[in-house]
Amino acid sequence: MRKSILVLSALGMLTMAACKNGGSGQLAQKWQIVPDYQAQDSMYQAQLKNIDTLTAFPPEFEMMKEQMAKMKPEELQQIPAETIDILKTNSLDSFKVKARASIMESKKKQDELEKTRAIVYDFQKNGIVKMYATDNLAQVDTSTGWKEDAKNKQILLYMNPNMANGANLPKDTMKFKVLHMSGDSLSIKAEGKDMMPNMKPMNFKKFTEPKKSK
Repeated sequence: MRKSILVLSALGMLTMAACKNGGSGQLAQKWQIVPDYQAQDSMYQAQLKNIDTLTAFPPEFEMMKEQMAKMKPEELQQIPAETIDILKTNSLDSFKVKARASIMESKKKQDELEKTRAIVYDFQKNGIVKMYATDNLAQVDTSTGWKEDAKNKQILLYMNPNMANGANLPKDTMKFKVLHMSGDSLSIKAEGKDMMPNMKPMNFKKFTEPKKSK
């Protein structure tokens, strides 16, 4: 849980321009992450720019290529054919073309996926946060507990909810400042000395269950 939250925030994938300070609402409900498409596009553009400016194969490419050369046939079968094709490239220009195509295809798939699925944080009244993607309901993360500190306008998240005992919270507890909360929108930001200074807030909107087709 800790890693997933930090990664999402650090990548700047979450924002909601409509959020304003203040507001009131109830945290114990289902919230859906609001993607920041502009930030995602910027990230992809930065990756493409890095590829265009390459004057030599990246060190990680060379390392992966060496690892692939040592793999057994059955191990190679577990690697996507596209990845193997790129790793077999000896021409830097060809590598750039294939890498660009791979990034663009990845972006296309990501855009299509986000049109049909939602990432849901279900803050339940029993103190458990259920986290899941609507396109994979078979995998639901229930390892995270939560408490709301209304006085300090904070949300506390921690692993192993059974370890929490009253005011005594687990050592891995993460604090999130509530920047905004209303009946249909929520914005929080991780706090603490270990947080990156440019980390963006995590932003949500109220999740509405999709209507079941007849």
